[in-house]
Amino acid sequence: MEFIASLSAEAFEHNILQDVILICIVSYVFASLFYGMLRARSRGLHWNQLGKVPVDHLGVIDIAVAAILVLMFAGPYLLPYNPPDPEKKRTITDSMIILGFSTQIFFAGVTCFVVSLRHNVTESFGLYRSNLLVIVGSAVASFILMLASMYLLDSVLQLNDWLTERLGERQFQEVVNQMMSAEGQRLLILIIGACIVAPLCEEIIFRGYLYSVTKRYTGPIFAAICTGVLFGAVHGEVWSFIPLSILGIILACVYEFTGSLWSSILTHALFNGVSTFYMTHPEYSEQIKNACLLPFC
Repeated sequence: MEFIASLSAEAFEHNILQDVILICIVSYVFASLFYGMLRARSRGLHWNQLGKVPVDHLGVIDIAVAAILVLMFAGPYLLPYNPPDPEKKRTITDSMIILGFSTQIFFAGVTCFVVSLRHNVTESFGLYRSNLLVIVGSAVASFILMLASMYLLDSVLQLNDWLTERLGERQFQEVVNQMMSAEGQRLLILIIGACIVAPLCEEIIFRGYLYSVTKRYTGPIFAAICTGVLFGAVHGEVWSFIPLSILGIILACVYEFTGSLWSSILTHALFNGVSTFYMTHPEYSEQIKNACLLPFC
């Protein structure tokens, strides 16, 4: 307890996220070995074949690519905490915001390129499965399920109060702070990035690729949980870690249920779209500050 008390809230949050990411990585390694040994002993076991997301085209090289992607997203949290200089106030420019979203586009493009070397991207991500009714219906159902989860965490389990007692007043992600105060061109950039770029790119990377690679060497249940928790952790905020982890698991499930990445992309876009609406309307500011989760990912 003395050690925790000696840390700043930011350092404590950083250490928590660091531990979670390390647990995900170590769990994946041991789970892959465990599942591999089970399949070697019992040739009839094919957990990785369950569901509608294809994984047979993935190989050992994809583990290396997936590891690189994980390090790119999780790298800052694997390093020791480096407190910012209080005398140097960082200014966020429109160019920096565009660069951030452009980086997501770049890594999503690299992911698609790696997949295309051995398999058709459209088939791999199930993009050809365009049953609009199923995709929209599953997205709406997933969104409602996420809202129910948020209500359970906030109103029933009182996660917000529990975190406030231990971490003090909540510090939002920088992108959230920008969204709540942005106007004009910057607001337009953030809305496009949040509602179009982020859902598309993050779903390609996390569900389309990382989930599939993890499923290939373990199974759908472990893959959904592991990549979901990782998804929540790399967003860099303890307050929204549990809700976003739940969202990540739900997104993997809806992808597996429909076999189409469009369903998780639409769910993600719907989630961020509603979040953006709340963040850009000042009359909801107090509700947002008191909420367990400011739902943005």
